[in-house]
Amino acid sequence: MALMTKNITERFEDVIEDVARRATGVGYNAMKGWLNAYWANTMASPASLKTASERLSMANVSNSGDQATRANRRALILLLWMKHNANPVMVRNQVIALPGPGLAGQVATLAQKLAIQADQDRGTGALITGKFMEMKTNPGAFLGANRLSCGSIGGGANFRFFYEYSKDQFKIEPPAATPAFAVRAHSFDAVPVPAVTWNAVPGRGANPANGSFAAIAGTDLAGQDVMISTVFSGCSFCFKRETVGAGRMLAAHIMPDDQNGGVVAPYNGQSGTGLARQLGGQVAGVIGGNFTGSAAGNFRVYGCGWSNIPNHAAGYPVRTQLDQFMNVFGTRIAGAWQFWSQHVLNATQTAHRIL
Repeated sequence: MALMTKNITERFEDVIEDVARRATGVGYNAMKGWLNAYWANTMASPASLKTASERLSMANVSNSGDQATRANRRALILLLWMKHNANPVMVRNQVIALPGPGLAGQVATLAQKLAIQADQDRGTGALITGKFMEMKTNPGAFLGANRLSCGSIGGGANFRFFYEYSKDQFKIEPPAATPAFAVRAHSFDAVPVPAVTWNAVPGRGANPANGSFAAIAGTDLAGQDVMISTVFSGCSFCFKRETVGAGRMLAAHIMPDDQNGGVVAPYNGQSGTGLARQLGGQVAGVIGGNFTGSAAGNFRVYGCGWSNIPNHAAGYPVRTQLDQFMNVFGTRIAGAWQFWSQHVLNATQTAHRIL
């Protein structure tokens, strides 16, 4: 960086300073330090610094606006560039075409998201803990506004909840899969509901069109206030609240494909819908689902394209492209379980309460 002219260096440093001061809830030093470290890695040579600085210049931009508007444009270019590792030329062209009013709000929103990343890396971790509490206590609002991804799960202790700014998503992973940038990720305990292939259910057998789902090994949700599972892209989420006896809440995640040639019989060309209907007792030759050893209660199926949950007959949407999936998140509020489904498609997500 020392080989570059002062003007080029100062322009970039001024934008970093501006972004660092706009974030709240994270220490200024933590925010600026994180930004400096990020860009020191990104701009490893004087030539890359020069190019980056030129992307932020408002010279010869006819509608650049007054000093405050120009500052907003530069900050927004930087923030969008970092998000999704976007093409800097494309980002610059988009930003300089935007009208001045509204720029400050966009900058504030993105700076606050970036603050979560910086805080969990160099700050106290208070921001990511606050986001976890939002998800736990107000899951509908959180899942409607924020994309969630659950990776590999196992055990029931010390899961990590963290935020990835470049992908604009919150993630849940076990400690071993938590990235180095999330050293202050929020740690929490939960009941994980593992994914099981349809033909691994005891007594089901490997016949795609005949068998029994009456002996599913359910996961008892006792002992924790949060339930998690891995991503659904055709699987069925099953649950049952016992109405007698211990009154347990049991759950299962059943997959329609064992990735080794064993695929359940489809319905309308969809193996996920075929699985859901079999679990729901809608297919001749297949005994519907139940949890082994469970007491009386309604066995509910929330599947891909079909469900027996009141007001959710269509289940979650059938997958039409790779970046489309569903999450299920459970939280116990005032002693009662709530289950929420988040439908994700590209950069959009919607939340649906299923219990």
